[in-house]
Amino acid sequence: MVQQVSRPRETLADGEEIVGDLIAVMDETTPHLGAGVYYVLTTAVTMAPGELTAAIHGLFSDTPGRTRPFHWITEGVTAKQRMIDIIIDSGVVAISRHQSVGRKSQNQAREILIKAIADDLAREKIDHLVIESGDRSTNARDKAALLDHFRADGGVPFTYDWRSKKEPLLWIADAINGAIHAHLTGGDQTWFEQLQAGDVLGRGPVYTN
Repeated sequence: MVQQVSRPRETLADGEEIVGDLIAVMDETTPHLGAGVYYVLTTAVTMAPGELTAAIHGLFSDTPGRTRPFHWITEGVTAKQRMIDIIIDSGVVAISRHQSVGRKSQNQAREILIKAIADDLAREKIDHLVIESGDRSTNARDKAALLDHFRADGGVPFTYDWRSKKEPLLWIADAINGAIHAHLTGGDQTWFEQLQAGDVLGRGPVYTN
């Protein structure tokens, strides 16, 4: 039975049960390069989410007082390397899609990319998609895009909800996006190359028309 879960920003699903064994987490990055914006949505697919969450919590075992979530852009090299190692060692597989668009077309690009990634996830027969929450209007547009895209098929074929950065599994997508951001903008290629060598990203981010 299709489970359609929708939660506006003030009722996020933080801390609630993750449904099933094949889980996807989605985050975005919008790296700027010249006049265009490479609008990227990355989805990481993983088995055994409980074991992966436990490994992620071990990231900060040497700083037990830390409470803030992992955020790639503010982390040091050691934390980044630990996260990359966890992603590779856990067998995470990521699907990354992007478009190069002007700033005013970002909402349209997000809708197109969400629909394309949703098709990828449906083919993979995932159980649950966790989307990093934006503002309320962004979440509402996400929901409308998913419902519209699968309307003819009887509904979205997986559970989905929105969560804040407090959800550790979302840190995976954040890290992968950080590596892709650097790759697309000509920054440090170390992390992207590791993800490709570890069969996380395969052929890398896919351009979506």
